[in-house]
Amino acid sequence: MRFHFFFLMFFVVDILVVSSLAEILQIGLMRIDLLIPGLCWYGLMSSLPEGIFSVLAAGSFMDCVSGVGLGLYTSSLPAAYLLVRYIASNARMDLWWQKTVMVLLASFVFQAMARIFSGYVDTIWPWGAVQAVSDGLVAIFLFPALNSILPLIKVRGHA
Repeated sequence: MRFHFFFLMFFVVDILVVSSLAEILQIGLMRIDLLIPGLCWYGLMSSLPEGIFSVLAAGSFMDCVSGVGLGLYTSSLPAAYLLVRYIASNARMDLWWQKTVMVLLASFVFQAMARIFSGYVDTIWPWGAVQAVSDGLVAIFLFPALNSILPLIKVRGHA
């Protein structure tokens, strides 16, 4: 239970930090963000069905506080989470570069869904791809940082 609560609090803090520093983190039509790398880490560490409920709650919260169309995050975050769970259950995710490629894939799927849903289809290439690469690079540093926090919240049974 602490693990899922930690994820939700990580999500809320990410939203607050990215919203307050939006001008600094924005580069063209992409921004440096921890949303999808954090979601992918959570997807690797959590299990179904508990994980999907936390992701749905986070997506619902994002829909309430964001300015995009209702249902964007409630549908796209669980889709990215389920993609991560599928990849993790069918491929080895031991090495850092495997996790980076997985984050890149999940981020591109999320970016495509978000940009199609919000009407910015023409920005999927190149900005959606640039955002996916940025998320993959962020994951290289974020995954070890989040893994180092797990013992502090006394999580057992998570890889």
